Amino acid sequence: MQLSANTIRVFIHVLAATVWVGGQIVMGGLVPALKELGPDAPRRVARQFGKIVWPAYVILLFTGIWNALAIDLEAYPDTAKAWFGVKMTCFLITGAGAALHSLVKKKWALALGGAAAAFGAVGTLLAAVAFARAV
Repeated sequence: MQLSANTIRVFIHVLAATVWVGGQIVMGGLVPALKELGPDAPRRVARQFGKIVWPAYVILLFTGIWNALAIDLEAYPDTAKAWFGVKMTCFLITGAGAALHSLVKKKWALALGGAAAAFGAVGTLLAAVAFARAV
């Protein structure tokens, strides 16, 4: 039994997605406890968190391009193409939200960026599953 390049490509993509999406969810759950440790704790943990999740996001970008080049999207049903578009949009939203969240200091902007990152991440995952089911 051999692993194909396709299997390895998809595995790397899904592994990076678990880090990015799961990380958003875990960090959201940890923030209240981190605040109890001190006012600087959430920011310090977030900095370390970024060292883990941003490489995962870059891996998602490159394996996503690799995945898109490996398929003939035009041959897929319109429903699959629509879900692919939703997935790409949500992927951009999650990245932009996370970037905003990591670059700003105002509470409202932190909240907006964090929400966009989390909802975009979950939306990307949902769209990916819907895309796979529509193929």
